[in-house]
Amino acid sequence: MKRIIDWFILASVAVLMGLGYLLYALLYPFYRTGTFLKIIIGSFLFIAVSAALIWVWVVKPASEPRDGPLIESVFIVEKGSSLGRIGNLLKSLGIIESPLQFQIMATLRGESKKLKAGRYRFTSRMALNEILTSLAKGTTYNNQLLIREGMTSWQIANQMRRRLDMDSAAVMKLINDSAFAQSLGIEQGSLEGYLFPDTYWFPWNISMKQALTQMVERFNQVYARVHEKNATTRSFTRHQIVTMASIVEAEAIVDEEREMIAGVFYNRLAKRMSLGADPTVCYAFRKSGPQLTKADLQADHPYNTRVRLGLPPGPIGSPGESSLRAALTPAAVDFLYFMARYDGTNGHYFTTTYEEHKEMKKLAEATLDRRRREGLLNN
Repeated sequence: MKRIIDWFILASVAVLMGLGYLLYALLYPFYRTGTFLKIIIGSFLFIAVSAALIWVWVVKPASEPRDGPLIESVFIVEKGSSLGRIGNLLKSLGIIESPLQFQIMATLRGESKKLKAGRYRFTSRMALNEILTSLAKGTTYNNQLLIREGMTSWQIANQMRRRLDMDSAAVMKLINDSAFAQSLGIEQGSLEGYLFPDTYWFPWNISMKQALTQMVERFNQVYARVHEKNATTRSFTRHQIVTMASIVEAEAIVDEEREMIAGVFYNRLAKRMSLGADPTVCYAFRKSGPQLTKADLQADHPYNTRVRLGLPPGPIGSPGESSLRAALTPAAVDFLYFMARYDGTNGHYFTTTYEEHKEMKKLAEATLDRRRREGLLNN
């Protein structure tokens, strides 16, 4: 509808200018001059009026930001797309008002055939000239992908779907492709735990393999930098270290406690005690802590470290640098238990005996009840 209105306006302007020229030919004081001079003067006026109208209705508005609701769109300009197709796409997304204005400005700027393919992000408040400059320079949108510490493979796949427009199911399939994992030096058949948490800036046309490879390469860089084993960890493989680091990442909030938490888990392994790490059960059933049921905690699952001895088969998420370092060089402590304080510090009580652990559990629960009564918690 907007395009029809645009053409109607231009047609009306042309008719009015034609009538104006006829009026000029009849009434202009120099009407007795030669026909050739009339044509020259009339043509000059026609060009001047047309230029003024184009300036007022097309050129000047193109340099001004638009008003109205903010609309943000990420879209792809495919190779070989025509000027009209790009203009119609921008109009359908609410980024520009008039495809005709878009085409006129691109032509006036000499960029009608210079718009580059790529992935772009524009808003409805950008000036048309700004949009055309980006398209002509090929200032494509580099996607920011934020992988947080502790993210699981399916959470990463969902992030890649949202930020990179990738099929999350296809990403998961590739993450668990043993041949692809082995090509990156990971023998266990899955990239879980090896997709390093960081902020990545990817070009618009990056492939799934390229994106995942960069994450693994980042992991390799960090692991090589922090790699240092002590007497406790020298017999553990890299995969076991990464698995331990992922559990530490899920349990620890305070950085200063990571080495102690790792020390507790290594002590329990040495005494052939179950790790008793609920985050491994959460991973097994894809649940959060409060969602776990008694049946979940008692289920005989390879990742349930409450009922299975030793480490689980693999990592339960992507550990960050601090957790990798803690898993490589745990604190030399005698503790076998730790319990959340629930006092707002995110810290833990560390104890050596089960009796001490029960006392700390009572203290933590009393603190939790008091804070709830004081309205310091939502539940």
